[in-house]
Amino acid sequence: MKKEMKVKLVADANGEVIGTLSIDFRHDPWVPHVAEISNVIVNPNFRRRGISTKMTELALEIAKEKEIKIVKIEVETKNIPALKLYKKIGFKEYGKIMGFRI
Repeated sequence: MKKEMKVKLVADANGEVIGTLSIDFRHDPWVPHVAEISNVIVNPNFRRRGISTKMTELALEIAKEKEIKIVKIEVETKNIPALKLYKKIGFKEYGKIMGFRI
C-alpha cells in the first residue's frame, strides 16, 4: 500500500504570500527513501533575496528528519537562476529529459 504526504512551505511578508514550495514524501515500500521538491514559486517582486534558498534548505531539513536519502527536483534547462541555486545548495544533475513537452 502506498501512502503519500505533501508538506507545503509558504513564505510571507506582512501577511502577503511571497513564495511557496512543496515537498512530496511517497511512503512506497519500494522507494521509502525518496522525496521530491516541486512548485517552487517566488513573487517576482521578492526574487534574488534568498527566499527560494531558505525554503529549499528547510525542505531538505524536513526530509532529513524523515530519514529521506534522496531528494529530487526537476528544473527546465533554460531556468539558469534555479539551476545555479540548486547546484549551490548541493543538488547534482542526474539526467535530462529531451524533447519533453506539456
